[in-house]
Amino acid sequence: MSATPRPSPISETERRERLSTLRSRMGAAGVDAVLLGSTESLRYFTGLVWHQSERLVGALITQADLFYIVPGFERSRVDSLPKLDGAIVTWEEDENSAETVAALLAAKGRVALDDALPLFVYHALAKALSAERLVDGARLIRDIRLHKSAAEIGITQYAMN
Repeated sequence: MSATPRPSPISETERRERLSTLRSRMGAAGVDAVLLGSTESLRYFTGLVWHQSERLVGALITQADLFYIVPGFERSRVDSLPKLDGAIVTWEEDENSAETVAALLAAKGRVALDDALPLFVYHALAKALSAERLVDGARLIRDIRLHKSAAEIGITQYAMN
């Protein structure tokens, strides 16, 4: 019996399509940005794989831009990892990462948060932006991730086999 060939990884084109879908749904949901943490959703939308820590590493997605938010000392490492193109915005140890995120956003507008973001990130953002501007992004993200592409089905089938 011959082994099943390993399927191709998710392509950059598919990840860009996912971002396009997210941006379209952001408008329909009345949000101006989505903040992803070091979660599976970060990998799903951008291809960047990073493990959760006590520092914010993630991505801010607006209608026009993709920003990677990273501590300054991790910039070169993040720069070298596979991911969609986007601006890498750093914050230093003596700075507040939530203030870095706030500086990238308009003075008004709502931000949908990845539901797997740590609570300390939420509290810092609530101070920097106000809690009224923060919304739960779980449904927005989940509804996109529930739809499986042929590539995802192929990867899942390969893993199951």
